[in-house]
Amino acid sequence: FDSEFLNTIKRSNKIKKNNSKKKTAEWVSKITSKNIDKIDLPVFIEKVFKNDLCVISSCDLKSNKIEIIIDLKGKHWHEDKETSGALNILYEMISEGTNRLKGSKFQKELDRLAIELDVAPGQISVTCLPDVFNEAILLIYEMISDPELSLESFNRIKEQVLAEFCDALDSSEVVGLSILKKKLYGEHPYGKFI
Repeated sequence: FDSEFLNTIKRSNKIKKNNSKKKTAEWVSKITSKNIDKIDLPVFIEKVFKNDLCVISSCDLKSNKIEIIIDLKGKHWHEDKETSGALNILYEMISEGTNRLKGSKFQKELDRLAIELDVAPGQISVTCLPDVFNEAILLIYEMISDPELSLESFNRIKEQVLAEFCDALDSSEVVGLSILKKKLYGEHPYGKFI
C-alpha cells in the first residue's frame, strides 16, 4: 500500500465523520426549551430478584408488542482457542427445538403465535403480541431448560457454522483488512487478523 491509498482512506473517514457531526448538530440545534418536554423518553424500571436475576422493563403504550431481551453471562468472548465457536453452535442448537417440540414443530409453534425469536451467544431476544405473552414465556423457558440437543442437529449446525466462517474468510472485506493489518503491523500480534 502506498501513502496515497492510506490518505484516501483517511479523507473518506473524515468526510463520513464530518457529515455525521453536521447532522447531529442540525438535530440538536432544533431542540429548544419549548419543545424539549415533548420528547417522550422511556421510563425504565429495574427489579432484582432473590436469585440475582435483574429485570429491566419499560412500557411504550404506542407499541402493540412486547420485546424481551434475555442477556446471559455466557458470551463468545469467554471462549478460549480450543472451544472457539462452541457457543455459536450451542445457541443455534437450543433455538432448534425442545424435547417436546422437536425441529419444525417448535418453529411452527413460534409462527402460529407470531413470536419472533433471535438467539445469539449470550442473548435471546423475543418479540410477541401482548395476548400471547404467557405462551411466549413458556416456550422460551422450555427452549432454555429442555432443549433437544440431538447429535444430528449438532453435526448439521457445526457444518453450517464452519461454512459461514469459511465464507466470511473469503469476503473481500476480510481479505483486504488482513492484508492492511499485515502491512501496517508486520509480525506484531496486531498484524494477525484471525
